[in-house]
Amino acid sequence: MQEDLNNFEFENNSENENYSQGNIDPRMNPEDYTTLCEELRAAYQALLNNVLISNKLLAQETEEDDILSLLLSITRLIIDFESGAVFRLEGGSYRQVSSMDINKTFEEVRNNYLSEGIYEWAANQKRTLVMPEGENNTHILVPMITEKANIGILDLMVPFSADLIRTQDIDLLWVVVSNASSRCEQIQLNRWSGLVDILLLTLEKVNSSQQLDMLFDSIIKGLDRLLNCSKYLLLIRNNNELTIKARYDNGTSYCIPHAYKNNSKCELIEKTLNSKNTLRIPSFNESNECKYCPFLSKRPDSDSYLMIVPLIINTNVYGAIAIIDDSYNSKLFTDDSQHIVEIFANQVTIAIYQAQLRDEVQRKNATINKEIKMAGMVQQSLLPETKQQFDLDKGATIRLHINNNNYSVTGFYSPCSTLGGDFYDIVEENNYINLTIADVSGHGLSSSLITALYKMALHKFVNSNTSVRPNEICTYLNNDLCKFIKTGDYITAFLAFFDKETKKLTFSSAGHPYPIYYKASDNSYNFLEANGLPFAMLDNQEYPVKSIDLYPGDKVLMYTDGITEAIDDQMKMFKKEGLVESVKKHPNLNSVELIKKIFEDVTEYTQSDLFPDDITMLLIEIK
Repeated sequence: MQEDLNNFEFENNSENENYSQGNIDPRMNPEDYTTLCEELRAAYQALLNNVLISNKLLAQETEEDDILSLLLSITRLIIDFESGAVFRLEGGSYRQVSSMDINKTFEEVRNNYLSEGIYEWAANQKRTLVMPEGENNTHILVPMITEKANIGILDLMVPFSADLIRTQDIDLLWVVVSNASSRCEQIQLNRWSGLVDILLLTLEKVNSSQQLDMLFDSIIKGLDRLLNCSKYLLLIRNNNELTIKARYDNGTSYCIPHAYKNNSKCELIEKTLNSKNTLRIPSFNESNECKYCPFLSKRPDSDSYLMIVPLIINTNVYGAIAIIDDSYNSKLFTDDSQHIVEIFANQVTIAIYQAQLRDEVQRKNATINKEIKMAGMVQQSLLPETKQQFDLDKGATIRLHINNNNYSVTGFYSPCSTLGGDFYDIVEENNYINLTIADVSGHGLSSSLITALYKMALHKFVNSNTSVRPNEICTYLNNDLCKFIKTGDYITAFLAFFDKETKKLTFSSAGHPYPIYYKASDNSYNFLEANGLPFAMLDNQEYPVKSIDLYPGDKVLMYTDGITEAIDDQMKMFKKEGLVESVKKHPNLNSVELIKKIFEDVTEYTQSDLFPDDITMLLIEIK
């Protein structure tokens, strides 16, 4: 483009020519020269900003005439012309679509240019031309051309003054006009083919139907809207065999579908698939390329045009589209039409591929979901035996495991997905009740498997031997789990032994949130602290052991961090303080009602019954 700009036709006196070429009077003061350079730089930067703004404005327009009208206003940001007009080339002649400040002088020159073919000549030059007209004015002609099309021309009349026709201005003007020309060409292409609308409609059908058959039907209808021909055939490859998935032929028939319905092949289709190139045959009914076809009698009788487009992604051929027009007058003739159909074919091939993948994924997901559901049922079976069950409105369940005149043990388990990483267990052995609550890092399938592994290890060490304390079991569990868990997962847990006779609770913790201890005698609340490292992190760990005596009315609430880390719409957590307040509000409720109220308080705080983590509670109450 710079080479073209150097060939602009200027007619100026030598003084102005020196100025336009950037030559500076050697007698100029250096400070004035620096100031001038800064002013020129600032002015040029302002012009560049105007060009960027104009490109954004042009990109927003969707009609050619709107672009051509807007172009004249944008041009004034670059060159302050006296009169101007934009002409659109239609049917071999130029039509004025917009103008600004037209005067009699401009009209005379414009009419002269139109009658003498100056605009056609300017377009052939493929560069901006400066055309002096008379003593006071000059015309700047900017052809609106692209590599494939001549859109029109921009004609500006400016006073003949060299400082208004700087090379920088002409350069930027060419950029803006070229961008407008490209935008018009794009709109012409989209309008001619209707490709964008057809693709949107087709993809909308795909997304809404979720079925391949409906997608295939949409492709045929899309082709009909695009070309308005008489016959369409969609063939999809499956296990190296082509099968007809959709067709439209105005109630008539022809040889290609007959071939594939009779377990035969069409040589033209096979040729297209092998070459991976579009095949066009102007006189299909007279073609000799497959003269031995047994279905020659099914060729169209009238003049016809055949186009076969392969459906390809990368190097994989998924099938082909065959199109026949019996009128011999369709858009199938042109190279542009082939290009548009190939674009359409590329898009629908992707849609078919995605739909096939989606169907396959859905089939696999159905199998996986079934297996996950069964695994969830197995995981639920890991929970201890339930004496009585209470279903809540939110789909959660409270389970009463032990209930007599002296004490009760109640559990609550609500995984955030089908499979969870939380776990609690109750083992009643002679004079002791062994209680544990645990939380595996993360949730889902891997966490559910680890919870099962945890229960197996736990039951191996928990027995009626009263000499074994919770801290010793923690050490055994940790060493055992370190051997089998190599995924980087870990387990936090709280273990407690409750003596039925003495009502003493002995406990140890492996990095688990501290349980809340409510003491009825003085209506106080404390946390049962017993620090220890989570399981499966480091072996050979020692765990502290503590104990408390429980009295009538006392409660110990064990829980997982799914409760304390529940968040509201401001991303603020419920925290352990919120849990304590919830317990404080209902000191006289039995264990089932208390757990129910806690869960209601959490859901009210989060305004949701969907939680990002599993929620588990285990409550022992002394009556």
